[in-house]
Amino acid sequence: MTTGEEPESSAATGQRVIGGRYRLIGRLGAGGMGTDWAGRDTRMDREVAVRQALTPAAGPLTARILREARAAARVDHPAVVTVHDVVVEDGHPWIGRRRRLQ
Repeated sequence: MTTGEEPESSAATGQRVIGGRYRLIGRLGAGGMGTDWAGRDTRMDREVAVRQALTPAAGPLTARILREARAAARVDHPAVVTVHDVVVEDGHPWIGRRRRLQ
């Protein structure tokens, strides 16, 4: 997989699991920072959004993403998305976040 591409076709069928817990359900969208996926946290049995960051696992940009995700995880405010987890898989940081269903 290269940066910004969909994870293997198994993601469309709900078979791709990130970090041993986030089952990808479908692509929500993509932008300058990464690709967002609808997912299911199999450990906590809840709907989540999972962001695949558009950066390789090593380097200053990854360190910045991890710092910002940790900072966001400490914030409890209705205007800030809750960060559940950050994992590195397939050479990319993935951020597990709260998904607001509408």
